[in-house]
Amino acid sequence: MATAATAEEATNNEFIRNEDDEESAADSAVHAENKTSNRPNHTSKRLACLRVLGGSLIFFNIWGYALAFGAFQSFYELSFLKGASSSSLSWIGTVEAFLLITLGMFTGPLYDVGYYRILVALGSALMVLSVMMLSLATKYYQVFLAQGVGLGLGSGMLFIPTLALVGASFTTYRALAMGVVTSGIAVGGVLITIMFEQLIDILDFAWTTRVLGFVSLSTFSVAVPALLVKSEATPGRPRSIIDRAALTDYNFLTFSAAQFFIFLGYLGPFFYIPTFAQLVVHTSRQTSLYLLATAAGSSFFGRLVSAVAGHYVGVMLPWSVCSGVSGFLALCWIAVEGLGGLVGFCVLYGFFSGGLVALPPSIFPTVCPDVRKLGTWFGMSWATSAVASLVGTPIGGALVDAKRVDFTGIQAFSGVTMVVGTVLLVPFWVRVARNERKILI
Repeated sequence: MATAATAEEATNNEFIRNEDDEESAADSAVHAENKTSNRPNHTSKRLACLRVLGGSLIFFNIWGYALAFGAFQSFYELSFLKGASSSSLSWIGTVEAFLLITLGMFTGPLYDVGYYRILVALGSALMVLSVMMLSLATKYYQVFLAQGVGLGLGSGMLFIPTLALVGASFTTYRALAMGVVTSGIAVGGVLITIMFEQLIDILDFAWTTRVLGFVSLSTFSVAVPALLVKSEATPGRPRSIIDRAALTDYNFLTFSAAQFFIFLGYLGPFFYIPTFAQLVVHTSRQTSLYLLATAAGSSFFGRLVSAVAGHYVGVMLPWSVCSGVSGFLALCWIAVEGLGGLVGFCVLYGFFSGGLVALPPSIFPTVCPDVRKLGTWFGMSWATSAVASLVGTPIGGALVDAKRVDFTGIQAFSGVTMVVGTVLLVPFWVRVARNERKILI
């Protein structure tokens, strides 16, 4: 009996030892796998760089047309749609910008559950179709539907998925990656403006717009595969468009309030630089559009510099500087009377305002406590910016006195609203710095 018991105990001990050995081996395998997964993955780096390329080409289109709208508005107001008021024409560009941003409330949750492939494909196709339909427009409502509604819807389908896909590909260099992606805005604004100016006298409006449509088609043909290469749909459950938790979150509310006032005045100068140049400084149409291209081109360097600064000193410092200086420059615009002063304003405003789109997405992950709801919160926040973009420029346009050729209203409105937005960044910065236990974030 004792021998049998001893044998049974020995067998049990052997079984326990074997089980422990198996667990140790499993733990070693998991540890080895984790070490391997933490090693630099050159393939993933290449995919991340491809997504940056795709994202910058998409931003070339979705924000390039919005930034270059001043060229279209000047042409509409002084030639193509001469009977329409300045304020009514500005609604075309602001509706486009509004839809571009506010659709994030819908595309954010759709991205969270993995429908970004459909969004990117439909958005790209709709943008190309809208530009081609714009070439057939001859009346205000046709221009409004094609350029305001069509381009806005297509852009809105692309905006949040592009930012989210690129942002998810980076951790350490996220701010720099976002800066490179958003630099496509400036490139698009410059090229679209210059192409429009150069072709409108050689060709008519219809064929000029078609050429722009073919450029969009070619860039999307590269951008969409680059952005979606080897991307896998994210499994998840359907989420609501609005997360009530965000509406009581201090960081979310202060971030959104600051964004609202900044975007209330941000686009005004870009929309009215060409008209101001022709009516106040008495430049030619060609010179006025080159001034707009100068502002857009300067924003390219502003986005890159602010992104590099954000990587080394945190996002909040360069974001606050860019916002405050942009508001101050808009107020200084009131004193501009000659060509030299206007050139200086275009260069400086374009440079400092460049960071106003590039930097906020980089800091937003610190706002949302649940990464699974990042798309929903991001869409909700940018919806406030969309409302500001929708009403800001028409309000500024209504303040323009066309009979007296007085632009003081929109200049003061743009400057004051951006200064208010900068002030609202302070409590947001203080709270986030307290949470992160560091000042430079």
